[in-house]
Amino acid sequence: MINRDLQDNPTPESYRELPAWQNAIDLAAEVCRLTATWGSIEPPQAERDALVRDMRLAVAAIPAHIAAAHYCRHHSETDDHQEQARMALLQLETHLMRAQRWGLLERSAAAVRQQIAALGQQLELSVACSTAA
Repeated sequence: MINRDLQDNPTPESYRELPAWQNAIDLAAEVCRLTATWGSIEPPQAERDALVRDMRLAVAAIPAHIAAAHYCRHHSETDDHQEQARMALLQLETHLMRAQRWGLLERSAAAVRQQIAALGQQLELSVACSTAA
């Protein structure tokens, strides 16, 4: 994940310029790459497929809610989308823990965990900034 900062562009016009959104897109791509390697590993096919689907849905929701928050007109709507992005990040982290317990994760998951932690901090900061505003 690229270390992006709002200092480069303190008032982005588009959600695509938001560092959190850019990092969430990077995370989504990494999760798709990671789960694509789980073709023939235990647990049973149906459970593995459900876990992959759950992870991909969670990771897709993160940048979607960040983008939606950027265009909200009311503070409460912005907070709702920011909170939903944070919840989706927590869901993804939980699904990664399930995958680890099933033996699906290798060392490559360390990078995903670092991306989750960094994005979590960005989302916490954006919530703190919007609350202070």
